[in-house]
Amino acid sequence: MARHIAIDLGAHRVKVVVLDGTAQEQELQGVHSAPVPQDEGGLPDIADRLAALDQLLKEHEDWAGRAITSSVWSSQLAALHKVKLPVTKDEEIEQALPFAVEDEVPFELDDMLLPWRRQEDGRLLVTVAPEAPLTELVEGLAAREMNPRSVAIDADVLRELADAEGVTAVIDVGHSHTSIAVVRGDEVVWWRALDTAGRAFTLAIMDALECTYGEAERLKHAAPEREAPVGEHEPTVDEPGEWLPAQALAAVRNTMGLFLAGVRSSLLQAEDELGTGIDQVVLCGGGSKLPDLQSLLHHDLGIPVESLYVPAEPLLDPAMGVAWASVKSLESHAESKVTNLRVGDLAWRSSNPLVQTLISYGGLGLGVFLLVVLGVFAQRTFSLIQQQDQLEADMLEVAGRIMGSVPEGQDPSSVLNLVVATVEAAREEADLLGSDDSNPETMEVLYQISNAFPPHPDVIVDIDELDILPTTISMNGKTDGFAQLDSINSKLQESGLFYEVVSTPGSKDRNDKLEFDINIARTVEGMEGEGN
Repeated sequence: MARHIAIDLGAHRVKVVVLDGTAQEQELQGVHSAPVPQDEGGLPDIADRLAALDQLLKEHEDWAGRAITSSVWSSQLAALHKVKLPVTKDEEIEQALPFAVEDEVPFELDDMLLPWRRQEDGRLLVTVAPEAPLTELVEGLAAREMNPRSVAIDADVLRELADAEGVTAVIDVGHSHTSIAVVRGDEVVWWRALDTAGRAFTLAIMDALECTYGEAERLKHAAPEREAPVGEHEPTVDEPGEWLPAQALAAVRNTMGLFLAGVRSSLLQAEDELGTGIDQVVLCGGGSKLPDLQSLLHHDLGIPVESLYVPAEPLLDPAMGVAWASVKSLESHAESKVTNLRVGDLAWRSSNPLVQTLISYGGLGLGVFLLVVLGVFAQRTFSLIQQQDQLEADMLEVAGRIMGSVPEGQDPSSVLNLVVATVEAAREEADLLGSDDSNPETMEVLYQISNAFPPHPDVIVDIDELDILPTTISMNGKTDGFAQLDSINSKLQESGLFYEVVSTPGSKDRNDKLEFDINIARTVEGMEGEGN
């Protein structure tokens, strides 16, 4: 069985959403959360939040190691920039981005990650995020066998909660910050974080009543459940409902006014930058449970405001909004619509021993091929076990080879479930490398290039880097001299497989090897420098 797990290491609670099923169809298995201890002294750090996750892992040991995992990063600890560059190739964009944003950020870019994605209008959405704490998060999860395939900005995954029609602002009122994401179509086109959120209301109550942080939290969460639908009652900031002592209510009113002003100014800024109006708001996050917040937003903004908050349905707890959106984004494989912060040295690499062994001994293409064969074999074995009991011994032997060992006393059906889980997880991890019914295109291209190269030992090359894109191929390496480089260039051009081949010699290294770059246009678009 395939399993998808989304982790939201929130400042107030750690939240986890688990989906189980096949690679094609997933069902909700459960939502889980654990409190993160804290006080008025400051927000808990990543180590505190990982310790809260450990409490959940003790109760759910089956999560570790056999799941496709995603996590989120706080928009409060990142910044969004829109950039228009005159270059289109990925490698050129990577080189130009630091110069394009360095004047807009007040810190050293050497300490930052700059993941980006393209928009339909050709501009780039660039996220600036600190590398050190992100590394701590990724390594902390990996140490718990929860190595996340993606780490996305919390605001970026909120696209999954938006209405497909029109332009929607999804507002997640969390504990430490409020994330505002503007979604057009199926893509977040603008986001921002506000500091006014649930913790600000707690501190306001604590200061007004001169009580402890814990008592203020208890009073805040004791707020009555809303009853009147939006529209039947449109309160003002001066009447948020009498659920606190008078002095605490006054402090809450002031904080509520700051919150509304921040949301209103943010949405006006978004409309100015995007050149379009916002049609509706979707409200989520634990702070959205505050009495009358939905009605106040509707009254203040003058547009429809919907909420995930349904008191009778605990699975729709708005505090789970980000985690739920994250797991849905992972399930839908929407990589091009969500910026993944795992770039550079933090780029995701499989921690599955089976995948690593296949890649180490057979190469990427062979590894994918063997995974497909293994999946088909497991399915056929399952069918045979149902039909013929005498194959049980064979099944246990095969399972032992796949998994390394099989616990004594395990019946074939339970062993088979473990095998299928291993295969499904491995196939999920191999999605980007090829399909179940054909060889990956990368293998076909490698085969073409290998056949087009001059034969060994006429030409001896050492390829250091090879990038295969839909319209272009680029490689760099070393060979024995200019004559051999000319021979490579001529053979590749004469093969008739490519539109254009351009080789560029470099300098010779200390071993007298000639360094070179070769750029191959696979299509007309590749010759024009487009297609990335």
